[in-house]
Amino acid sequence: RTGEDASDPDSGGQPITMCVSLQYVLPSNTDLGKIYNSFGTAYHERYTLIARNVISNVAQTFSPQDFWTARTEIANKMFEACKTELKAQGMVTVTQLQLLRIDFPSQYEDMITLIQLQVQQKVTKEYQQRVTAILKNLEVMQAQVDAQVAVIEAEAE
Repeated sequence: RTGEDASDPDSGGQPITMCVSLQYVLPSNTDLGKIYNSFGTAYHERYTLIARNVISNVAQTFSPQDFWTARTEIANKMFEACKTELKAQGMVTVTQLQLLRIDFPSQYEDMITLIQLQVQQKVTKEYQQRVTAILKNLEVMQAQVDAQVAVIEAEAE
């Protein structure tokens, strides 16, 4: 779940599904024995649980819009948080985290798509208005030039 949208305090965030890839390195020193004593052969499942909780907590600090506009920042915060927590709780070094895919509910994505289309249409209309204004100004300038030519020709006769 995302955090609430600052422009809509009643939003309460949006459900979200993320596909994340996380790479970690097991230590080659005495910590390896500590890992086995703490987690047995289920260390990977424990690391997955820790990473899921950390990623969920980080996701809740961002608004839904941030997932479109600040994806790199979100991924970096998730990476740093996982690195810290997995080192503290699991004694491993996280080397990489990739935020591969973010999915919102279809209804929400459709609404965002519609909003983006409206924003693009507004920009397109504004450009069309500018083009029309320029063309009208050119027509006025051409009429003024034609009028000046007519005056010069009339005076010349």
